[in-house]
Amino acid sequence: MLKMVEKAKEKKIHIQRSTLQKMGEDVEFFEGVESWFDRINSYAREIGIRVEHYIVSSGLKEIIEGTTIAKQFKKIYACEFLYDYTGMIQWPKFAVNYTTKTQFLFRINKGVLTVDTRSERELNAYKEDRERRIPFSNMIYVGDGLTDVPCMKLVKVNGG
Repeated sequence: MLKMVEKAKEKKIHIQRSTLQKMGEDVEFFEGVESWFDRINSYAREIGIRVEHYIVSSGLKEIIEGTTIAKQFKKIYACEFLYDYTGMIQWPKFAVNYTTKTQFLFRINKGVLTVDTRSERELNAYKEDRERRIPFSNMIYVGDGLTDVPCMKLVKVNGG
């Protein structure tokens, strides 16, 4: 991310949030991905359960936000840039790696979805499993890389 900022400044390329979101508009999904959400949500309603979808990614949040499926997610946790007052990228604001991905699963688990300093105490406070908003045993984690392995293990060892 820092290299992107440096190269953009070096080459005098103006990258804004909208530039990255526009890239997301061009993402092509495999057949069935875009309709999957409606199908799984409909099935869940039929059997009387509530389904929520989240993205926990080491990719760029701004690009993900530009995709046709972004509206399907309750929350998108991914790498973000810091922008200046003109809207140009300035610096990596937030990087997501294999360790921070597990933090986001605990946020979902405990229902502490905001990422700010005010939520840290609530996130780190002990909470009985039965009091947690979404138990790990009710989670399905789908990953595609090595940074997903700790999350897959976390969910699996807790019954998901």
